[in-house]
Amino acid sequence: MTDSRASSSRASSSSSLVQRLATLSSLSSLTWAGIALRAVFLVYAVIQDRHPVIKFTDIDYSVFSDAAAFVASSTPAGSPYQRSTYRYTPLLAFLLVPNIHFASFGKLLFCACDLLAGACLYATLKHARGLEPRRAWLYTALWTLNPFVVIISTRGSAESVVA
Repeated sequence: MTDSRASSSRASSSSSLVQRLATLSSLSSLTWAGIALRAVFLVYAVIQDRHPVIKFTDIDYSVFSDAAAFVASSTPAGSPYQRSTYRYTPLLAFLLVPNIHFASFGKLLFCACDLLAGACLYATLKHARGLEPRRAWLYTALWTLNPFVVIISTRGSAESVVA
């Protein structure tokens, strides 16, 4: 009898905790938490990239930056494909032209796209799929606070732009 009460009490308390988290937290607080998490990883990237052995930033990020420089250059061609390993859409090179002056611009853009994808996920789940706000918030939290998603964008991978 005590085991069933304890089990019921644990299930009730964990459900209650989830309910309180979702009720107390709005989409904006979730977004701020996502921003803070990404900021921590961006600072870590700057620190780690100073060490020559293992870099945090994806090698393709330098390819994107070089392609952006080619696009912005005054040469007649101005093609991102002047960088021999560039195999992405030219639009990405145009989006990353500010990388020429601010090296982390692309990473910030990718993080913003991640967070925008989270907001779109919330809106889709809540409005188009009719999920209650608490469940939509929880699913959005799985995206917004997922370390795998955060690391992809803070390393400089452009996958979040597609999302």
